[in-house]
Amino acid sequence: MKQYCDINICPFQTVIVRQPQQAAPSDYLAFAIIVTFCCCLPFGIVGIIKASEAKNRFASGDYDGAEESSESAKNWSIAGLVTGCIKLTLVIILNFVLAASAVNEADEYYN
Repeated sequence: MKQYCDINICPFQTVIVRQPQQAAPSDYLAFAIIVTFCCCLPFGIVGIIKASEAKNRFASGDYDGAEESSESAKNWSIAGLVTGCIKLTLVIILNFVLAASAVNEADEYYN
């Protein structure tokens, strides 16, 4: 025996309301990994943690929290990049100063 259910008569109806899907915010994970390996380990690690947190928050439906973590991951990665560039610049300057000092001492030694 078949039962037919008219949309107006069925006693149990499931209504699914779908809201428009928001695009996932960028998590900057690749940027954080590059900063970790190339520039500044501590800032890069925090960037990786924040990037992972952004993915998890978006997956759980917390879009605002995902955006916040994404922005934080970007900021930590930029801070690591800037710190790494400053560190590299200081090392290059220090090498030039030490090389000039060594040349000067060698010149004085042989003269």
